[in-house]
Order: sequence, then structure tokens, then C-alpha cells
Amino acid sequence: MTNGKRNALILALILCLVGAAISTFALARVGFDFGKLGSVKMREYEVTPEEPFTYISAVMNRYDFSLQQSADGKARVKIICPEDETVSVSAENDVLKVLTESGEHWLKSIFNFKEQPSSVTVYLPPEQAAALTVTTTSGDVESLVINPFVNVSVQTTSGDIAWNGDSKGQQFDFTTTSGDVSVNRIEALRLNVQTTSGDIDLRGCGCGPQGGITVGTTSGEILLKSSSAQAVAAHSTSGDITLESVKCADAALLNTTSGEIRLADLVTAGICQIDTTSGDVHLVRADAGKFEIGTVSGDVTGSLVGIEKEVRTDGSAAEENWTVNTTSGFVHIFPVSEE
Repeated sequence: MTNGKRNALILALILCLVGAAISTFALARVGFDFGKLGSVKMREYEVTPEEPFTYISAVMNRYDFSLQQSADGKARVKIICPEDETVSVSAENDVLKVLTESGEHWLKSIFNFKEQPSSVTVYLPPEQAAALTVTTTSGDVESLVINPFVNVSVQTTSGDIAWNGDSKGQQFDFTTTSGDVSVNRIEALRLNVQTTSGDIDLRGCGCGPQGGITVGTTSGEILLKSSSAQAVAAHSTSGDITLESVKCADAALLNTTSGEIRLADLVTAGICQIDTTSGDVHLVRADAGKFEIGTVSGDVTGSLVGIEKEVRTDGSAAEENWTVNTTSGFVHIFPVSEE
């Protein structure tokens, strides 16, 4: 090793030691207890709201939030958090408010102090009607209740959203940046799910007359399965869109840029309109009053209910109840009987 390299290594070691000493001194000055390094004492307690409520407002930051069914018919809130943190729970003017401490505890984040996730669980009596608004940053949100809801709005940054339990309501809105959204068995007038990079998985959802399902993502995957609505609208930029066993009374409107679109056992009496730039379109036993499919370079292949002959061609094609407009894509459409 040359003298120059040896001197450089010695200098780097000295700088690291000086930096460690300065950091230790700074932490000591702000009262940091090094004896607690790597461990945080957690506490668990419950709060019983003193007044009845039909509206829930929760600002959770990094805390997980859960709705559970109350076994004893009484509303209560269970909290798991570090001993040095507080969670505000109050019920007044028909509103249950839950507020966790704002901001991240940066020392805990850096050294990974939390031994278990901090969480808030709200236990609801069966059939207690409610409206719900939940906002989190990194905390997950889940629901396992069958209660009727007027409106539900859940927003997260990176937290996942999981909604299960035969919920009924008017409007459900789920929004996240990078978290995944999973919804099972919702009956609503309108269901809206939006993500940036998170995946969307909707199963057993129903929107009655004049109701609609709207889903959108930039790079996440979209799956809508065993569901029904007056209309379905799905948009993705690079993520794929899959509809399986979906019934639409009026219309299905689907579009992507580069993501693929797959339809299996879709049924709509109205129009099915599909638009992609480079994404392929795959159809399996798709049934619609009319198909309008447009793509620049994507291929369109699969079986349609009600057609009698096979069409195989490079470029655009059209028959009585379907039209495919493409610039450079390949088209192969055939009857269900030829699968």
C-alpha cells in the first residue's frame, strides 16, 4: 500500500471517529437514553366513549387503524402505543375523534426502536350506522365489520387498505399512493379506488341502479372479480387491468397506455369501450351489446359471445356488434364455440 493510500485511510478513520463522537454528544445533550437502545416499552389500554356517535374521524399518521365487530354490543377503542406517546380519543356532537401524535419520531425510525406496530382498533356494535374518515401516512387500514355506512373515505400514503365484511353504504372512497387496496363484499351506490403504484383488488362488490365502480392507478395492477354495477370505469398507465365475471348494466370503459387489458366472462347489455396505446387486449367469452376497441400497436385476441365467424387480420376489423381500430396490431376474434 502506498503512503498516499495509507494516509487517506487513516484520515477517513479519524473522521468517522470524530463524527461518532459528535453524534453521541449531540444525542446526550437532547436527553437521549442509550440504555433504551433497541427497545421501547409498549402499553395497551382501552377507552369507552362517553357519548354515542355515528361519525368516526381518525388521523393516524404511522399508526395502523382497524374496525372490528364488538362482541358485547358496546363501542370501545383499543390502543397499542409506546409508553411515551399519547392517543387522543373523544366523542362529542355525534363524532368519535381519534388523533395520534403528529410526525415521525425520527430517533425511533432511525434505530428501529418499535417492538410492535402502534395501532388503534375501534369496536363497533352490529348495525350501528356510521360515516368514516381515516387518514394515515404509513399505517395500514382494515375493516372487518358488517355495519351500514353512509360515507367512507380512507386515505393513506404508503399504508395498505383492506376492507372486508359485507359492508353496505352510499359512497366508498379509497385512495393511496403506494399502498395496495383490497376490497371484498361491498354493496354501495358508488365505489371509487385510486392509487399511484399500489395494486387494486376488488371482489364481490356490487353497485345498484345508477351506481358505478371507478378504479384508477398509474403503475399498479387492477383486478375486478365477481362484481356488478351500472357502469365500470378502469384506468391505468402501465399496470394491467383484469375483469373476471363482471356484470355491467350500461357500460364498461377501460383504458391503459402500455398495460394489458383482460376480460373473462364480462357481461354488459350496453357498450364495452377499450382503449390502449401499446397494451394487448385479451377476451374470453366476453358479451356486450357493442364492443369498441382501439389500440395503436397492441394485439386484440379472444372469443366473443354471439359472433358466428372467426376474423384474423393485421390491422383494423369490424363486424355487426364489434369494432377494432388498430394501427399496427394483430386482430384475432373468434366465436366462443371455437375455444
